[in-house]
Amino acid sequence: MKKLVAFIWALSLMLTLTLALSSCGECEHVWDEGKILRYPTDKAPGIDVLTCTLCGEQTTKETPKLTHVQHTYSKMNWDGDHENHWLVCDFNGCTVTTNKGSHIYEPAALGTEESPLYICLICRLSSNKHTFDKGVIGYDESYHWIKCDEEGCTVVCDRDLHNFDENGKCTGCEIEKQ
Repeated sequence: MKKLVAFIWALSLMLTLTLALSSCGECEHVWDEGKILRYPTDKAPGIDVLTCTLCGEQTTKETPKLTHVQHTYSKMNWDGDHENHWLVCDFNGCTVTTNKGSHIYEPAALGTEESPLYICLICRLSSNKHTFDKGVIGYDESYHWIKCDEEGCTVVCDRDLHNFDENGKCTGCEIEKQ
């Protein structure tokens, strides 16, 4: 029985000593790669939680805030309003935009004769607020299109390249080739 008590006492002493050494900073920590607790943004740094592979102690490490060096734009980050669309910078929180332009609508398969629906060829915004019934055609040196019937609206539909016939007239808008 005395041997058992001595063994338990020695075991508890070793355990106490091990805990004391690890809590007093004697462990030469070997940190794992860490787990992300919070991703960094342009507004706040990130936080990683690291765990010592020897004693299990945990600590946190701050990762730097993201810096915004150059604007990047993906074709999936379109924004827009009733008349125009634009690309928004992909960087979280950046409001810089580029490629602002008028919507170029084409009739959508989901629309009906009573309630036509149009989809912008560029940003894929759908709209039923524009009508193109008057067939007023606009053009420049390369393209022709149908203008929205609303006075002063710059939205267009069916934008297409000129297709000149043998007489030099466009088959879509009848502009003459120069």
